[in-house]
Amino acid sequence: MRDNNIYLKPFQSHGITFLGESNSNSYGNCPFCEKEDKFYVNNYNGLWDCKYCGRKGNILIFLTNMSEQYNLFLKRNKRILEELSDDRKLPVEAFEKWNIGYCDGRYSIPIKNIQGYVQDIRMYRLGKKIMSTSGCSVGLLGIHNLVSMKPTSSVYLCEGEWDAIAMQWLLDSQKRQEIVVAVPGANIFKDQWISVFTSHKIKVVYDNDSAGESGEIIVNKKLKNVASGISFLHWTIEFPVKHDIRDLITRVAVENKKPKEALRIINAMLKSSPRSSFGKDEINNEKISIQKITFKDLMENFYKWLYLNNDMGVVVAMATVLSNEFEGDPLWMFLVSPPGGCKTEILNTFSKCPTVYSTSSVTPHSLISGAHDINGKDPSLIPELNNKTLLIKDFSTILSKRDVEKDEIFSILRDAYDGTCGKIFGNGKKRNYISHFTIIAGVTPVIYEMAIQHQSLGERFMKFSIGDNLNHFSEENIIAKAIQNLNKETNMREELSSVVARYVHHIGSEISKGNMPDTTKKVRSKLIALSQWGARMRGIVNREKYRSDIILSKPSAEVGSRLGKNITKFANSIAFTLGKKEIDSEVYTYCKKCMIDTVSQRNEDIIKFLFRTCPTEDDTISTKEIAIKTRYTRSTISRLLADMNILNIVLRSGKSNSYEWTLSKYIRNLIERAELYNDK
Repeated sequence: MRDNNIYLKPFQSHGITFLGESNSNSYGNCPFCEKEDKFYVNNYNGLWDCKYCGRKGNILIFLTNMSEQYNLFLKRNKRILEELSDDRKLPVEAFEKWNIGYCDGRYSIPIKNIQGYVQDIRMYRLGKKIMSTSGCSVGLLGIHNLVSMKPTSSVYLCEGEWDAIAMQWLLDSQKRQEIVVAVPGANIFKDQWISVFTSHKIKVVYDNDSAGESGEIIVNKKLKNVASGISFLHWTIEFPVKHDIRDLITRVAVENKKPKEALRIINAMLKSSPRSSFGKDEINNEKISIQKITFKDLMENFYKWLYLNNDMGVVVAMATVLSNEFEGDPLWMFLVSPPGGCKTEILNTFSKCPTVYSTSSVTPHSLISGAHDINGKDPSLIPELNNKTLLIKDFSTILSKRDVEKDEIFSILRDAYDGTCGKIFGNGKKRNYISHFTIIAGVTPVIYEMAIQHQSLGERFMKFSIGDNLNHFSEENIIAKAIQNLNKETNMREELSSVVARYVHHIGSEISKGNMPDTTKKVRSKLIALSQWGARMRGIVNREKYRSDIILSKPSAEVGSRLGKNITKFANSIAFTLGKKEIDSEVYTYCKKCMIDTVSQRNEDIIKFLFRTCPTEDDTISTKEIAIKTRYTRSTISRLLADMNILNIVLRSGKSNSYEWTLSKYIRNLIERAELYNDK
């Protein structure tokens, strides 16, 4: 009886263990006076009483009393409230008027009915989702405040408790006599809530996503005939998909300390129609300001200002940033080119994207700090990057740091790749974070030297080269365009960053719809072979530092699963960037080049030469001839071939000083399956 009784569930959710039954009641220990076996609850109506302290009532009174008890505990423990403030990035005073409490590692948010009794207690554990009390009906946070409001007064309708708390704090800070009410979810609006909004002016400020849009339609349908006015928040391109009111308020009002500006921005985005009907009514001018931008439009703006040999650098940078919209392991990308190769100008164009955090470099202490800033906040960068893209304009500055500092940065990034990382400092301070983020970094070809020294970090990064190390195609045109842009850089960067922000917003909205590009069985097979090839080419042969002829451990190569996931995510993102509905030959060309650029340049040069020079396993070529054709020294070629022979990438025949080489059957098969060198 007790296990499935709906009347007992609210009591059990708040710590009461029923120890037995007596007549039609279940009994346990009283949560108020703590007397054992004195708390009785009727199994058929939920009425309760304590035989010792005398408290009694229905479920609503129980929830109200428990909420007050939780709130009293939190008032006596300010530090716990400060932890919630840090977690939600809102001032402590934002939470104080909501009677929030704390119990057993969870924060409580009481949801009152129109009479002011608690009908549900929403519980929140840091980093987790808010959960309702089992057996209770969901309600509107703040609905009881409508009783004291004058008819025709303004009411902000938010999606979720945290948005409501942030919005009410913002209004109070500006001494605005308006209140905030929150639905528990965008698509939840019960018929019994309709009447309480009669004659009020409703401002619907739902999240910047498809759920928010569909929720607006529901609200409009139910309230348009009872409210004296209703308006809806139309997020502009400056705000990323999935942004919400709390995000806006924390960024503008809290971090930038401009609450008046935050409220102005919100009210400026309010329109008379839901977002789904935007552009179908009288607001034609607004339609023009956010009209969709095509890939052709995007590239025309780039070619106006920069001399580019092709679209690839822009496409790869855009695809990497957009990959953050997909689930799964993050995509970390190095955009490789010699100095002056346009990589920095391309990366600078993402400066207006709200989900991109741009920096010139990072240090171990900027990633994870053991200190606090002047406001007592944790200044660490890692938690701020959650669900964002870290854009490092020049990773070469990190490579030039002292080995100790460089190794610490790489160690932090290795841990962060899987979504969790932390650090213990000498002062006893512990930092632990859950943070998923994308990285795109500009770097020179020196990165290939780093990959040899820091193999484990290299496995987490893909690379894409947008310029040859020596053969600088159209070099004169590039220089001429750079000279032409002198004294125009500000206008150039403003124009390009605006168009990039619009395109990221547009494609991000498309990705959020969940319609992934089609992948044929043939393309999937090629992606698998490509991943296997890349994994084997990144194999490791550890040699003794001062006796290079001694191998320290059994050679190893990674399994291609991580590369497979990365290259598939890359392919999907490229397809979206190019406006394609399937991973076609053009998209696959990007994938091939990315994988080729990800492995060692020297090894790939040799493999490509062997594949084209030795079309069958019976065809071989000498070390000397390979050195002459590839223009590497003979000693370099000998060492590289020796390591690749150990990894079963190439096969060796003949005697010392006159070795002959060809590709192994394994590698040749992967190259053919992946159609790696089929391009003319």
